[in-house]
Amino acid sequence: MSTIGLLWTKRERPPLFARRWIKVWLKRIATVHSLAALIVRRRWLVLRGAAIGELTVVESCEFEGTLHGRIEIGEKVVINRGVTILTASHSLEDADWRMYVRRVRIEDYAWVATGAMLLPGVSIGRGAVVAAGAVVRCDVPAYAIAVGNPAVCAAKCRTQALNYSPARNPAPYESWLGRL
Repeated sequence: MSTIGLLWTKRERPPLFARRWIKVWLKRIATVHSLAALIVRRRWLVLRGAAIGELTVVESCEFEGTLHGRIEIGEKVVINRGVTILTASHSLEDADWRMYVRRVRIEDYAWVATGAMLLPGVSIGRGAVVAAGAVVRCDVPAYAIAVGNPAVCAAKCRTQALNYSPARNPAPYESWLGRL
């Protein structure tokens, strides 16, 4: 189902012309530009070969060059602003400095925070967190918290009892789906 279809089907439906109904529709009108930007960004990524799950939020982030390798993004994932995802680089062992291409995979409920960088070939496990500014060059296990440059897993792990929808947080989605 398309994002628009999903939002329409699961939309909040306050009583017609009640105070809440007016607030909901004013907020929907005010956030239509931001909603369009989120939908266009998602569609642009899919057209370039990315696989993106439902209710995933991909804010303004960079995909260096063209999408050389496949990007797979699970459901209920959050990728914050300023994230850079690389799917290709050059081999330092090759005298001709040839480019190599690797898939990047981000599993369900993962969160890639502001300014993080994912290098070619990494997988971010289910529920894992990549902290702001972290540079990930190796796989991050499920529910781990990766911090630093180069990223290492913190001693503390994220809870495994994840049952939320990140699409309810950004105002353009929340204006359609309502509050938790």
